[in-house]
Amino acid sequence: MRTIFLIIYAMIFCIPAYSQYYKVGDNLSVVAMDGLNVRALPDEHSLKVGKLDNGAVVELLRIDSLESQTIFGFTGHWIFIRDTNDLEGYVFDAFVSRYPVMKTLKVFDKELSATNQNSDIEFLTQILVEYALKAFNREGSETVYSNEFQGTSAHGFNIVPLQNGNRLILHSYYEGHSTELELKNPRLSEVYYLIMNLLTFVRKEDYVLDENIVNLEAQPYYACSVTMDNNCVIRVFRKADDVISIFFYFPCC
Repeated sequence: MRTIFLIIYAMIFCIPAYSQYYKVGDNLSVVAMDGLNVRALPDEHSLKVGKLDNGAVVELLRIDSLESQTIFGFTGHWIFIRDTNDLEGYVFDAFVSRYPVMKTLKVFDKELSATNQNSDIEFLTQILVEYALKAFNREGSETVYSNEFQGTSAHGFNIVPLQNGNRLILHSYYEGHSTELELKNPRLSEVYYLIMNLLTFVRKEDYVLDENIVNLEAQPYYACSVTMDNNCVIRVFRKADDVISIFFYFPCC
């Protein structure tokens, strides 16, 4: 009787924890920078049956594990997937994401990739714009706001509603501007790998990454996550329990 109770309890209280992020049949993208091992069993020491490249798309077939684990600092679960070549096996879900990986982005009429990078700070805000509009469908009408007074605006912004409650917000200040991608109910691993995959468009030697980039509990509010040329160019902070925003900054006019 106790065993039956525990099973029913798990079905009621544990399975829904997955449903807020993904469900069986969903397509997820491999976001681990060096690819992702596929295992025969839900264990990091299990037999490796294959490896998926960064950006590969997999279908979620089954959710077996109710017990969370922590691997490389991220808490997650093992899920059973199939890739486009019919490879099946288990992967750790902290290394897959609902947010796709873009291998190329067109910014200011320039095609950017991991082999054709640009470290101009001005490109950063537009990289996030192009990613958001390519990764998410627009939903609803754009809202424009400005606190202009006597011909001068200290802060204006355009809000573009995106699918699944996400939003793209374009901020303009008296000096400089920023792009905000407001994510509804993301996992910290998804936020981290979204940023890391976007940074592949920038030369690694040209930026400094804070090691606590998505450790939001350890960071002071509005801490800087990435700097370039002594300027803070990326910040991450939690706006609500289920909302995390990524800011890409162009610091000066």
